[in-house]
Amino acid sequence: MTFGVEGGSQSVEVVRLRLFEERTPDEIARELSISRAAVKHRLRQGSALYRERLAKSLALRASSFPAKE
Repeated sequence: MTFGVEGGSQSVEVVRLRLFEERTPDEIARELSISRAAVKHRLRQGSALYRERLAKSLALRASSFPAKE
């Protein structure tokens, strides 16, 4: 999964490790050889990208249904 933005794949990896593998920020930092601050930044960045894509996806789905009267 990529978001088509610079650094997106790094953020996706950090989010994946945090949410799906339930790693702590310190564990992620050690595994990826980055600072804890970088992990936190990438989590925020990745979460924002995920929210944006989810909102677009939900908007597309909502627009495919007729409006309720």
